[in-house]
Order: sequence, then structure tokens, then C-alpha cells
Amino acid sequence: MLILFLHGGTRKRNYDIHQFKKAVKLFNKAAVDFKNSETYLADRVDFLRKVLANKVKC
Repeated sequence: MLILFLHGGTRKRNYDIHQFKKAVKLFNKAAVDFKNSETYLADRVDFLRKVLANKVKC
């Protein structure tokens, strides 16, 4: 498990990582309007984490 984490995992992504990054940028623009929404903030953290994870190359 630790080895998979360090290498970014081995799962094939079922989405275009460049399109996903663009979508996350758009999602982030709504931060001011949803700053008090726990759901929005949790999704934002998760999406940003995925963008960073997508940068990891095995």
C-alpha cells in the first residue's frame, strides 16, 4: 500500500487529466460564493488533491 502511494498508484485514469484540471480551475472560481459550504470545501480539497496526484508519473 505504501509503495503504491509513493509511486502515485497504478490505476488507469478514466478521464482526461487536462480537462479535469480545467474543470477544477473553474470549480475553484466559485470559492467565494461557497466559502461556508462544508461540502464544497471537501470537494475542493479532493479535486485539488487529484490534480496534484495526476502530476505524479510512475
